[in-house]
Amino acid sequence: MRALLLVVLSVSLAGCATLRPVTPQDSSTSANDSVFALQHWPAWQAVGRIAVKSGGSGFNASFDWRQRGLDSELIVEGPFGAGRSRLQASPTRIRVESGGVPALEFAPPFDGVAQALLERVGFSVPLQALSFWLRGVPDPELAVTPTDGGGFQQSGWVIQPEQMQAVSVAPGALPRKVTLTQGAARIRVIVDRWAGGGS
Repeated sequence: MRALLLVVLSVSLAGCATLRPVTPQDSSTSANDSVFALQHWPAWQAVGRIAVKSGGSGFNASFDWRQRGLDSELIVEGPFGAGRSRLQASPTRIRVESGGVPALEFAPPFDGVAQALLERVGFSVPLQALSFWLRGVPDPELAVTPTDGGGFQQSGWVIQPEQMQAVSVAPGALPRKVTLTQGAARIRVIVDRWAGGGS
């Protein structure tokens, strides 16, 4: 479970570390303005819980994800504080630290992270898209297909943001829940608290 947790969260940070500038396709409506603003929101914090299921395996954990420009820090803990890990990412490296286990380091283009995920979990999440999906918006560099209920599909994954809420520090409404599904794989994220860059 620890290896699975570290790999999945390393992939999450790879998404954080590779945020790219985006170009609006159409910002003439308030909805498009909100999406564009959230895609450009580089300094934020999300605190919550994650549940991952793939075939017959899975795990649950809590997380604290802080994004400051292109630098990310993610602290994750299993149930009852077990398996605490700290992950840091920048454009030049991803470092994973966990008690009693040698630190893992990945360098650009972070190919080792994706391969480890495939080997240990059996599916691969697009590295650069996760940071956008958590905020309930599509990655602007990937083709997107709208789905029922306000969701969308990208790179073979169905992303369903739920319980959209106004957050005073955010440039648009943010989801309290996000579910990512691809075949038998499901990642469910519950964000208990959103905060801005100064928190």
